[in-house]
Amino acid sequence: MANGKPDLSPLHERWQHALSEFLERAAATRLELDRNIADLAGGNADQTQLDALTHDTHQLAGSGGTFGFPEISRLAKTAERLLLAGPEAITESINAVQVLSLYLGEVVAGKHASQTTPDFSNAAPVEASAPARHAPRQRRVLIAEDDVVFAALIGDMFGDEIDVHTVHDGDEVVAAVRRLTPDVLLLDDGLPNLRGLDLIEALHRDGMTRDMGVVMLTANAAPDSVLRAIQAGAVDYLVKPVDPVALVRTIRERLDNSRTSVLLIDDDPLVLQLLRDGFRNSGCLVSEAADGETALEMVANEKFDLLVLDRMMPGLDGSAVLHRLKSNPQTRSIPVIILTARGGADESLAFLRRGVTDFITKPFNPDEVVLRGLRILERADAR
Repeated sequence: MANGKPDLSPLHERWQHALSEFLERAAATRLELDRNIADLAGGNADQTQLDALTHDTHQLAGSGGTFGFPEISRLAKTAERLLLAGPEAITESINAVQVLSLYLGEVVAGKHASQTTPDFSNAAPVEASAPARHAPRQRRVLIAEDDVVFAALIGDMFGDEIDVHTVHDGDEVVAAVRRLTPDVLLLDDGLPNLRGLDLIEALHRDGMTRDMGVVMLTANAAPDSVLRAIQAGAVDYLVKPVDPVALVRTIRERLDNSRTSVLLIDDDPLVLQLLRDGFRNSGCLVSEAADGETALEMVANEKFDLLVLDRMMPGLDGSAVLHRLKSNPQTRSIPVIILTARGGADESLAFLRRGVTDFITKPFNPDEVVLRGLRILERADAR
């Protein structure tokens, strides 16, 4: 670090290395495209070759723009769309792949330079991350991406403070998630053998997306695909080509949220479910208590960044729980959101005077509770 500024040269070196590997792979892919398209034009291509053509064009559609060649992405997307259209578009498919191959040849020959140099000054340097407040282990990212060069570049940009693992095939993802329990899964929709959308839905059915932030990466921006991913638990949906710096920043934001721990205290299971899903989908670690005594016991044994506390509960109610929390020097600084069916100004003022951070009247919008909670956590981190 010189003059108080981090040395970003390793990131530039990683980028240049990845760009060189992309160009080498582009040359090899061009040869494969030419072989398969020659067989297709001669009527000798089998399904394996058609699948290879579709896979190669799909991969180029995503990685071309990422590495600074938007024309590769444009031509590859056109070729992929025509290949997927079936036998009636064979002639157009052949022409599109041939045009793509010619342009790849020009790129490999140096006639077109990369138009992208990531601004690494906006990237968090690998040594700059603050330690996690609630990290029982090193934070972990699983990258499921069949583009080996791109996956390696993203993994390298995290440095040693993040435990990064990669898989390149759809069949490997579920087993890797079970084995590694990552904090964030970067999931490419175009994986071989099993699409990312099908994978995230399978993970969601098994309850495996509840405590894991899933960032979808795809060349497909169709609204129905975006909706499917969000409904299955994706916390973000990025369309290729992507800026690697922006992508890593997005994942780091998910990791930062996953370090915050929220305790929900309510005797209504439905309320707990609604708030649990909202905070978990925002990347938070969520614990629950159905009564005041259990909540106080949990707070005594664990560290929480935010409490969401119901005012009316059987036994020890929210008011009594709040009194004990604020009377204890070890817990008085924990932010508390009170949920109550009594929305009078006098009651809200009384709770605020007792140290409540926020006051929300039932019935409430769960998304609003989550948003207010996240803002409280952001303010706490800024101090």
